[in-house]
Amino acid sequence: ALSQDKARGDWEDLTRVEARRVDREQAWDQDFSKLLESARVALAARDCGLGEEWTLEAPTASLRLDLGAPELEDALREQLEWSDLCVAANLISELGPRGTDDLPPDALGLWAAICTTLAAASSERPRDLLWVDRAKAPGVEGRLNQLADLARASGAEVVGPRPRATACAYAVTKEVKAIYRHVKIPTTLHEDRPVKNCQTLWCWARWGGSDDSDAPSSA
Repeated sequence: ALSQDKARGDWEDLTRVEARRVDREQAWDQDFSKLLESARVALAARDCGLGEEWTLEAPTASLRLDLGAPELEDALREQLEWSDLCVAANLISELGPRGTDDLPPDALGLWAAICTTLAAASSERPRDLLWVDRAKAPGVEGRLNQLADLARASGAEVVGPRPRATACAYAVTKEVKAIYRHVKIPTTLHEDRPVKNCQTLWCWARWGGSDDSDAPSSA
């Protein structure tokens, strides 16, 4: 997405993109290193006219944390204070107990602390948080509404939750199936298996934005 925007003349001052991952299962690290290598090749093949104007970096080792834990660990707080954009992808529906419309108290307390941390960090520059999940996952809409309320209560501008139809760009090959076998949640191999078409539900929050913010009206 950034390569497309930059090729159109946006993000003129952008020279480096660094992604840091937080995950409960470090078994993803080996697969991520392969995906990152493929991403570099794909980015070079896009021929966006970017040359060597900017770089893409991402440590292959994730920060192993449970985002359903009752407290905000210092390691995660540091990441939040450092990051311009935080993305919680396919996470909210996975927090136990699964299938409930309400997040458990521990998770609510943790996400309230996350929102407060992003609000404090926004005094330096705007901070964004995007939640995106499977639209038809049981309870996910109620949970995202809870998180939207937490974000608003900490001073964020919020858009969503809103649905969006998506199409998977990857065929369900043997390699993709092998990646899914690393996941420790049994239902991932069944009700959550990779599909070609699905509907996502997203919610976006920004702390420190102005009235003319480029908040997404749709995504």
